[in-house]
Amino acid sequence: MEVVRALSLTLFLFGLLTWLYVTAIQITHPKFLPAHLSHIQIFPLNLRVDVVGIVGFIVSGVSFFVWQLTLAKTSRKR
Repeated sequence: MEVVRALSLTLFLFGLLTWLYVTAIQITHPKFLPAHLSHIQIFPLNLRVDVVGIVGFIVSGVSFFVWQLTLAKTSRKR
């Protein structure tokens, strides 16, 4: 249970930071959204910036939900 809680909190934090990064790019440099995230042509790094933002938002939402569920289970045990 501790591993699930730590993993979900980490995914929430990094997913939220990724979404905020893409949001900042959208505000300051909107022409970068259809560009690739990196110049490296390996699967997760060659995704478009806007797709990475959407995935980060979904990952942060789902992992926050899992984190809250694990917190509720541990608080009931005490």
